[in-house]
Amino acid sequence: VQNEQSRELLHGIGVDNVVVAGDTRFDRVADVMQTAKDFPLIERFVSNARFTLIMGSSWQPDEDIVIPYFDCHPELKLIIAPHEFDRQRLSTISSKVLRRGGFYSEVTIDDVAQRDCLVIDSFGILSSLYRYGQIAYVGGGFGAGIHNINEAAVYGVPVIFGPNHGKFQEATDLIACQGGFAISNKEQFAQVMDRLLADADQLRRSGEAAGRYIQSHLGATQLIYDRLFPQD
Repeated sequence: VQNEQSRELLHGIGVDNVVVAGDTRFDRVADVMQTAKDFPLIERFVSNARFTLIMGSSWQPDEDIVIPYFDCHPELKLIIAPHEFDRQRLSTISSKVLRRGGFYSEVTIDDVAQRDCLVIDSFGILSSLYRYGQIAYVGGGFGAGIHNINEAAVYGVPVIFGPNHGKFQEATDLIACQGGFAISNKEQFAQVMDRLLADADQLRRSGEAAGRYIQSHLGATQLIYDRLFPQD
């Protein structure tokens, strides 16, 4: 099982042949980080940025909070990787961005650095993109529940997310160690962002706390494997 609470629940119904192994999802994001691809276009995009915010797996309520803040802060660049995208979704996102933006599939290496916002219209690259930002926002928290915040935290960046995170222990833990921040509206998002952008030490400490949290939970996969296939 993943935690002591699960062991105690099983003990309550007479099941005691239990091992607390941890959560294999931490090992997965660490593996992804180690094999993350390089994206020269993204590197060029962030090359002249003071700060870059990566908004991953976003939905319309997330974008309605993040984009207006971005539009009012010229020191900030923004990468948006929506959870789902079709032509209508991409058009809607683009219409909300007042600063100079572009789609990942359309910009070139020569002009991408002059853009302020980059919308990712390609599948399968988000987990490698978080390392290009100083702050991450992970969507879903204004819907059924937040998406994978560990994908961002593993790169040692503070993670912001919406209020529907109660089913995710990692969200509670990241909030407790100040590596993550839950917000419920534009005002709270602005408060968190203002604090992180204005205080370099706070930004660094929060990012380091997020990274340490992931590193401290590695090893579940190997433990389970060793239990299932013990060596003679």
